[in-house]
Amino acid sequence: MLTHQPHLRKLSFDARIQIPDAMYLPEIVSGALKLPASYFQFIAMHIDRHWLKEAEHILSPNSDERIDAEDISLIVIHCISLPPGEFGTACIDDLFCNRLDPGAHPYFRDIYQLKVSSHLLIKRTGQIVQYVPFDKRAWHAGVSYWHGETDLNSHSIGIEIHNAGHADGYPEFPRRQIEAVIALTRDICARHAIVPAAVLGHSDIAISRKIDPGEKFPWATLAHHGVGHWVRPSRIAQDDTGCAIGDAGPHIDEARALLRIYGYDLQAHGPFDEQMRRVVEAFQRHFRPQRYDGKLDRSTLFTLRRLVTALGAAGGQPHRS
Repeated sequence: MLTHQPHLRKLSFDARIQIPDAMYLPEIVSGALKLPASYFQFIAMHIDRHWLKEAEHILSPNSDERIDAEDISLIVIHCISLPPGEFGTACIDDLFCNRLDPGAHPYFRDIYQLKVSSHLLIKRTGQIVQYVPFDKRAWHAGVSYWHGETDLNSHSIGIEIHNAGHADGYPEFPRRQIEAVIALTRDICARHAIVPAAVLGHSDIAISRKIDPGEKFPWATLAHHGVGHWVRPSRIAQDDTGCAIGDAGPHIDEARALLRIYGYDLQAHGPFDEQMRRVVEAFQRHFRPQRYDGKLDRSTLFTLRRLVTALGAAGGQPHRS
């Protein structure tokens, strides 16, 4: 099973919590919320028999039993909008409940037969919908990998964030939505002793298929409010073009080893190839979002070194035993 860190304390939430300025990261990446810490207010979260009281409940039939209902060790964050680029419809509910009308939109013809779900959806207003109880296995991760594990649905909670994504404008994430993301994920991490490095994006676990939640998602803001693992990215040298496909050498070997230590799907040996380029791009979107071209430059390698070095101080990394 995925091992946990028993020393992580449970967090308690007042009805409205204002994070002190000491927890604020002055420099938020990628144009995200450059605001004083008091701008964020977090609603308390209460879970009763695996259902979030603060959420609207819409039961999806697309779930099954976890291998171990007590082994919830990952959070995976996704983005979704249906129809693509549109908000305020019931189409996500319809998709997760197997009632999407293929004639309602051309895009639906390709997806209406999918059997998918997520535990939660966080709307742009901050409202939350829950489709699958937390002790059940939602069908959200798809073909994926993290730390040698491929059945990530059995060990994770999937959270969809309402955002149009890269193909449809990729808008910024609103304040109320991020408040809900932080409050919810912080509570889930505390309840299940989920270590910071196990709060991931879909792009981290499905590098050949997904790029969500993307480079605009404010991972730094989450980390400085107690969610996820983060170090400040190393400065990018504008004249550093990084390595090319086919390059080899000690820096390639080091980066490959460190990415594997962190959990990414990568072979142990070899030159810089297309698979490694995709992993580096996924890493950059999450941890060095100022430039995410998939090239292994010095900034990426230095950020990766410090991120892995900081794992111990942040509570470590889950691993199979």
